[in-house]
Amino acid sequence: MNYNNFHKRSLFIKAIYPLLWPIALLSKLTPKNKNIKIFSSMSGYQIADNAKYLFLNTPINNRRWITKNKELCKSATITPRPIYAYSLRGIYLQLTAKEAYFTHSIFDFVPMLIMGSKIINLWHGVPLKEIGPPSDWKNKSVLRRRILTIYYKVFKYAYYMHCDTVVCPEKSLEDDYKRFFSIPNPKIKIEKQARNTFSKKQEKRLEILYAPTHRMQIPGSNIKDTLEKTRVFSKIISDFLKKHDIVLVIRPHPIDSESIKSIDLLHPYILDTSIDIYESINKYALVITDYSSLFYDSNELNIPCMVVAHDPACYIKAVGLTPKYQNILSEENKFNFESAIPTIKKILKL
Repeated sequence: MNYNNFHKRSLFIKAIYPLLWPIALLSKLTPKNKNIKIFSSMSGYQIADNAKYLFLNTPINNRRWITKNKELCKSATITPRPIYAYSLRGIYLQLTAKEAYFTHSIFDFVPMLIMGSKIINLWHGVPLKEIGPPSDWKNKSVLRRRILTIYYKVFKYAYYMHCDTVVCPEKSLEDDYKRFFSIPNPKIKIEKQARNTFSKKQEKRLEILYAPTHRMQIPGSNIKDTLEKTRVFSKIISDFLKKHDIVLVIRPHPIDSESIKSIDLLHPYILDTSIDIYESINKYALVITDYSSLFYDSNELNIPCMVVAHDPACYIKAVGLTPKYQNILSEENKFNFESAIPTIKKILKL
């Protein structure tokens, strides 16, 4: 099934959330099993990201994976097997788990069912762009922001960022996390991301990973537009890659995965739409991105990384970037792959 079918919620579903408070109350009143921790990711779609790596490194008798994807219950190879969120067992586990760990939003679970659990937000990477109210409510009036704040304080299970604790990998990022997660106002736990802590070493290959992020907040912008404007497929780049026997792996954001599949890629280009980039990230000789948290991961994993972003001014206006990353962009950004060639040669020692 398509990831987009999981992370989008209809207006009807959003409208009935206020009516579901009795379920949240039931969750708070339900006794908890202190030995059980539940995990989920990507709106319940897949086993991925920080939740996956923390799950796999939690004692087997204490961990359960909750999914909204029935196909995953049959195909996944993890132990114990994933449990369907809307099954009787899934509902019971969400009501009784002592701790619930998510990466993308509280909607990784059935949110009303976990209101009595300690909710730990692992998040899906270090935000380089503005997220939460600084981005989501950027163009809303002061009055509307106040109304939304009150609404989400009352109906906590309706707010995608709600949590009791959020994991932040560095003390220097704490102020950003306070801004981003200001509505739930969680405890901030300084701890390295699980996906990097438990990352496996791999033999390096002469391969470059190009991972542009999605631009759904920018009208008319899409992955194909990004590939065209960064000139990744230009003859100059293609010839350069072939000359040095370099493979360039294009990794779209999951939201863009379906739209990019219509592009026929020939050598030296490869398309990677696998669920978990962290199973292979350590093999790359170089990572190129724009506004993705892979920039931070690469630095943490000691993988050379550079920035190629064709639209920084537009992106900052529409979405916003942290001040620290804006400074990095102003110093390091190459607007297209052709202008990046000298830096690529230097990094790869060609």
